[in-house]
Amino acid sequence: MMDCKSLDAIIDHLRTITSENEKHAIVMMDVGIAAAENLELLKNKDYGYVCVYRSNTKKYSE
Repeated sequence: MMDCKSLDAIIDHLRTITSENEKHAIVMMDVGIAAAENLELLKNKDYGYVCVYRSNTKKYSE
């Protein structure tokens, strides 16, 4: 699991190189780094977030 300090530095760096203005940022992350401390960090920075969770896909019959 990624610690909060690492996530903070990575997000700040990505924000400076990918955003030219102050639009609301949304972070996509794997559920493996979605620990309470990391989610609190994102909330404190006013970033939205989406957590991705891999699972088996349901097979539909035609």
